[in-house]
This record gives sequence, structure tokens and C-alpha cells, in this order.
Amino acid sequence: MRTLLLLLALTGVAGADPQPQPPQPPLWDAELRLGYGFEMIGGDNMTAAHSAPMTIEGIAAYAINDDPWLYGYGGFVIEAVDRNSIGGTAGLQLGAGNLRARLGGVYLFAPLSLYGLNASGGICRRMTASIKACGDLAITEYFAGKDLADGHAVTQVQLVLGMVIDGT
Repeated sequence: MRTLLLLLALTGVAGADPQPQPPQPPLWDAELRLGYGFEMIGGDNMTAAHSAPMTIEGIAAYAINDDPWLYGYGGFVIEAVDRNSIGGTAGLQLGAGNLRARLGGVYLFAPLSLYGLNASGGICRRMTASIKACGDLAITEYFAGKDLADGHAVTQVQLVLGMVIDGT
């Protein structure tokens, strides 16, 4: 009887996973983002700051590497309040736990064109099994396009809030 109890105990201990595995990050996600902040317009040795347009973005991301978790993303951008425009964005997103960082390009094509680079970083918090709330600090530098005066650039700094649905 003691031998049977000893075998059962050893089998239970040997079969138990000593370190629970952390959940795998999702292979894809879709996000709706809303951002607002300020922008600085520079050129001709002068800089002026004022409120930036509100941005609305819809982005889809798909994992392209799993160590580290690297995603390619793309989607639409709408600017409203002070400047009305529509365009697209694409780039790379690095995810590590609840933290993330993005680097990409922005192209606004209507009514006039703007070309720029965007970098953002922030944190996400899981709300349900497949929904996360995220907050990012984003910086966008528009450096070319018909909506810029010659020799000028526009730098936007925004707080961006997002809701993410992922494929977990």
C-alpha cells in the first residue's frame, strides 16, 4: 500500500508542470484609436504651437515574428477639427507583455497630401479575454506634401487611446 501511494505521489509530482507557461500573444489584432494633442509648425527660423487635429485611426496588425513579437500593421487615418483629411498608415509594432512600441509612415492624400513618420509607445491593459484598452504617446513628423508650405514641417504630439480586439 505504501508503495502504491509513493508511486501515485511521484507520478503526480513528475507530471505537474513546475512553471506555468505565460499566455501566448495573439497572432493578430484590430484597433480603433482616438488621439488629440498639440502640434508645432516650424520653418524660416520660427515655431508656432497650437492644438493638433483630432485623429481617428483603424489599424489591423499581424505577427511576422515571434521572438521578439513583431507585428506589421496598416490602416486608415482620419483627421478632424482644424484640419480635415484622410489617409493611411503602415509600419512595425514591437510588443513585450503589456508594453508596445510602433514606428511607421503616414500618408494623407485628401484633400491635400502630407507625408510623415510616426513613432509611438504605450501600455495596454486586458479588459476581457479578447479586448484590451491601450494608451500611447505618439509623435508624428510631417515633412513633405502639398499641405505644407515650402521649408516648413509639422510635428504633432498626441495622447492616443485605443480599444484592441485580438485573436486570443
